[in-house]
Amino acid sequence: MLNALVFLFGAIIGSFLNVCIVRIPEKKSLVLDSSRCVCCGKRLGIIDLVPLLSFLWLSGKCRHCKVSLSWRYFVVELLTGLLFLLIFTRYGFEPQTLFYFILASLLVVVAFIDIKHRIIPNGLVMAGIATALPANIFGVNISFLEGLYGALAGGGILGVIALASILLLKKEGMGGGDIKLMAMAGLFIGWQMTLLSLVMAVYLATIVILPLIVLKKLKRGDHIPFGPFLSAGVIMALLYGNEIMLWYLRCFFLL
Repeated sequence: MLNALVFLFGAIIGSFLNVCIVRIPEKKSLVLDSSRCVCCGKRLGIIDLVPLLSFLWLSGKCRHCKVSLSWRYFVVELLTGLLFLLIFTRYGFEPQTLFYFILASLLVVVAFIDIKHRIIPNGLVMAGIATALPANIFGVNISFLEGLYGALAGGGILGVIALASILLLKKEGMGGGDIKLMAMAGLFIGWQMTLLSLVMAVYLATIVILPLIVLKKLKRGDHIPFGPFLSAGVIMALLYGNEIMLWYLRCFFLL
């Protein structure tokens, strides 16, 4: 029962995250304007806003104009519910659980905005920093120094990669948004998990991108948003970091 409530809470938050994904790139208010259909502009009622169920009940279409809506709305609600459930299962009734809910929410919004718009809004990064710093200072999450090392590791490594790409390849190899994103994430999870997040992001990107290149869906040099891979890497480290590191040590160092 408790797990179901956590999942439902996450799905409700996911509904709000869908609003963020649509409105933040357009610089619209998240609270002052009521929810409307993105196609016809009609105001949405309660029946249109029930997480997960409304999308299924209405067959993924607007109740007013009958235009098919993006599956992103359903996916974000489902994904957020599952992430909240996994985080709660992992960390339980601990103060840091709430902060990891916030981190996961920010990462979901970042990933979907970066996929569509190829940007990582500074406001999302600043919201994460404003959440993590006080938590670390007052000892609710990790220590202040560990968070600082995490920010330096995440932002510093990607910053070096970006600088090297400009100097050696004469092109941008890593966006500033990616650098700031990992600096923010490092404040939440510390330097060890930040390093693991970067490694996992590279693995995930390779698994996804190489087949697309082989199938000629992508060409070398095409711009590919890295934010979703970084976000997924952070989530994997947050949920399964210790297990992944132990597996790696056992495989490569025969522990």
